[in-house]
Amino acid sequence: MLTINLTVEKDVSIITFNQDDVSENSSPLFEIDFENGDQFESFFNKQIAKGIRNALIDLSNISYIYSYGISIFFNFYKELKYKGGHFKLLNPSVTLQKLLDSLRVSAFIEIYKDKDSALKSFKI
Repeated sequence: MLTINLTVEKDVSIITFNQDDVSENSSPLFEIDFENGDQFESFFNKQIAKGIRNALIDLSNISYIYSYGISIFFNFYKELKYKGGHFKLLNPSVTLQKLLDSLRVSAFIEIYKDKDSALKSFKI
């Protein structure tokens, strides 16, 4: 089961992901796909309704994002940009970074390797 966590630092909502059912034989990494995409999208929509303006999505526990997940990211990015906010990504794995690069995500969404640099980039 996917758990989505939200913390706030310097008016930036930091969103992290965890699995509830990690055993000794399973990986803490997971994929954003059609099965959990609805939960992911619902969470983002609730945050937008609550007035979130700046979001930093920590991808450190994400091994892969299918097209549905990428579309959710872009919808959230467009919604925040329309409201004068920002949407940025943090800590993608090497494999995930290659995927994001091949889709040219960084042409629209800023991607950071470390949290401090990402938070400073919001200029709040």
